[in-house]
Order: sequence, then C-alpha cells, then structure tokens
Amino acid sequence: MAPVAAQTDLDYDQIASDLRTDGYWVEDGMRIDEGAVTEALDDAENVLYLIVLATDHGTDPAFIAQDLAERFASGTFIARTDEFIGIYSLEFDQAATDRAIDAFALPDADGIEAVDRALGGAATGSSSGGGFPFGTVLLVIIGGGVVWMVMSSNRRSQRAADKRLAEAREQLSEQADDVADDILAMADLVDAHDIPEATEHFRAANAIFAETEELIVDASHERELVDISNRLTEAEWRLEAAQAVMDGREVPEKPTTRPIECFFHSTKAGVEEATIETPAGAKSVSVCRECAERLRRGENPAERQIQVGGRRVPAGMAPRSYGGSGLDPMDMFMIGMAGSAMRRHSWGRARPGVRPRPTGRVSGPGRTGGGRSSRRL
Repeated sequence: MAPVAAQTDLDYDQIASDLRTDGYWVEDGMRIDEGAVTEALDDAENVLYLIVLATDHGTDPAFIAQDLAERFASGTFIARTDEFIGIYSLEFDQAATDRAIDAFALPDADGIEAVDRALGGAATGSSSGGGFPFGTVLLVIIGGGVVWMVMSSNRRSQRAADKRLAEAREQLSEQADDVADDILAMADLVDAHDIPEATEHFRAANAIFAETEELIVDASHERELVDISNRLTEAEWRLEAAQAVMDGREVPEKPTTRPIECFFHSTKAGVEEATIETPAGAKSVSVCRECAERLRRGENPAERQIQVGGRRVPAGMAPRSYGGSGLDPMDMFMIGMAGSAMRRHSWGRARPGVRPRPTGRVSGPGRTGGGRSSRRL
C-alpha cells in the first residue's frame, strides 16, 4: 500500500540552492559517486538535476521534483529514494518523462545518461551484410541529421535561456526600482528623527541596494539572480526595521524559518506570518504590514504581478530567479478559486495538510513541459 502524502520537512530553498551550484543534492545518510554524477550531468545534452532522498518524506518523489522545479526556469528533475523514483520536467511532456523514467537504472551516473538519451529521443542501430554498405551510408546520413538536429536544438536552447535570463534581469530591475523609491521616500524622515538605530538600518539598506545594481547587469546564471533578489528583500526588511524604530514599535524579527519577502508583493519584507491552505496542505508564508492589515480586514492584498515567459503571473507563483516566491502553480490556482481568496487564509501556525499519494505511473499535464512520472525502482 502506498503511503499517504504529507507536507514535507524538506528545506526546498536550500535544496534548490545546492542544485544550482552542484547539479545534485544528497540527503544525509545517502551516498552517491559524486565524481561520476557530476561528469554525467556536465556531459548531458539536457539540463538535468538529481535529488537523492533518504526516505520518501510521505510523498511521491515526483511531487518533490515538481516542487523544486518551480524554483527554476528550466530543467528536468530526477528525485529518487532506494525504492521510488520520480521525474518532473519543465521542458518535456508526459510521453518524454515516461520514456525517461523507464530508462533510469542505478547507479545514478548511468541513470542520468539513460534519462538524457531518452529525453533526446536519439536511437542507434547497426546493420551488417555484404555488397554495397547501404546500412553504413544510411547511418552516416542519419548521423549527420542527428548532429544537425542536436546543434540546432542546442542553439535554440541557448537562445531560450538567454531570453529567460534577460526577462528575469528586467523583473529584478523593477524590484530594485521599488527599493530605490522606498529609500528615497524615507531619507528625509530618517535624517529628521536622527535615531542611531534607525540610521544604521537605513544605511545598511542603502548599501545593499548599491551593491546589487551592478550585480543585476553582470549576472550570467539563474542562481545569481536568486541571491540578488534575496538581498533586495533584505534591504526592504532593513527599511521596515528603520520605520519601526522611528514609530516606536518593536523591530520585526527577521524571518529564519520562512521566506523573508511578502508572499503577495515580494518586494516588501514579510513581518508577520499567515497560513495559506493549498492542495498540498497548509503553507506558512510571510506578509508585509500592509497585506497583514488587509487580511485582518478581510480584504484581498494588492498582489504584485511578475512577467514570466511573456505573461504576468502572481508574485507567489513566479520563480525565485524572477523575484517571486516560486509556489507550485496548482497551489496558486486553488488559492484563487471559489470566491474571495481571503477566506482561504488564517493566522497563526500552519496546520499540516495531506493528499493521496499516487501509485504506479503518475500522469502530468498534457502539454509540452510539465511532464511528471514516477515508479518503483
């Protein structure tokens, strides 16, 4: 019998950070041949990430792969335990992930190579016999076509990656502009109060903003943009701290177990905690003072929109590299359904949620990208 899924205790943000740096993440108690895995990931034609789990954490590894994928703009994510394997892809459809998961076999490096081949759809074969080597000529022709297709695909992938990076940079520039506006609006007020603690927080915010301006322009990878976005939100928390000192309020605690940014606005610092009910269970999120007040009044927060792939999406759903919170799109869809979204929020500690765990192969969305598959190893 398959176990029931529960909200996991995994630190998805930390795992995503390690994936961006190393290409793989291994939970304590598990071992892999890191050298072989690194080589396999580097040699892969497709962007692949490996997650090796000590347990299933009460949910299908395919869902863990999907949750992690929402923090990225592209890639295919392989999550496995000793018993189960799940694959989620932002670039390939269901048929491709089905092929890939059937191809995977331990050890991990061999499995990565097999998944890469299955996703690419490349096939090889041989022919023997006397006379004119029609088979050889055919293989040469096919081989040349495959090489051209691979090169063409790589160029398209690079152009798409460059386009995503440029779009993400533009969105982070908007976030930086918001920080700059808030700094300018507070400058005279801080000078007038002349309170050392408020001045210290204000200067720290200004310093963070100054160092991120050039970093946005120079960023060449998605993980750099995530770090920049986090720094910009830290600057907003510093401004919030300065405002609290000037108002005679207690300085809000800097979040350590939940995101620092406001879930609804993302460029504002989260200073209070809210619980959002989703199909995956309750999620604890941070909200800024303005959104907290709106929630208490039963009103909808003014949700910021971020452009991702040419369309505007809620900040909570946008990837971390774009300055968003990276929540599962299905969770965001469910939060907004059936009347006022505010009736789906409650204050206080998150309540654990449960959902059935699928067995056998799991079907993902029927479109290009979003393929999700799982099976027993």
